[in-house]
Amino acid sequence: AVYDTTATEYTFTSGIITGHRYRAMLKLCTVVGCSEQSDISAAKLAASVPAAPAPVYIQGSTDITLTPAWGFSGSNGGAPILSWKVKISFNGDDWPTDAQVADVADTFLSPNRACDPTVTWCLYETDINEMSIDLD
Repeated sequence: AVYDTTATEYTFTSGIITGHRYRAMLKLCTVVGCSEQSDISAAKLAASVPAAPAPVYIQGSTDITLTPAWGFSGSNGGAPILSWKVKISFNGDDWPTDAQVADVADTFLSPNRACDPTVTWCLYETDINEMSIDLD
């Protein structure tokens, strides 16, 4: 038999249950015997990126508020949903990239709101399922 003595990882491809936390420990074995047990790893959640919300629509508006709403019947990827990040484009063409969002994330104009310098888009972040956005 030929053994790969350089392997330092192994990928399990069956028996994984989405949403469960897993830990690992191991022993190294040779023809002489096996080592002591390793330390136990930190827990890791078996999860993936959630599905996108759909449909997205504007539920209501006034001259100073806008209420985006959305449905969500997809998978959460096996992990709890922590927040919704709502991007608003004021002209329908300009949308923030992840890099732009990172640039303005520390300059929220009001709680949970950040806009680009030319105010063609804004990012709103909330931990509730629906929100009213104050445009002032």
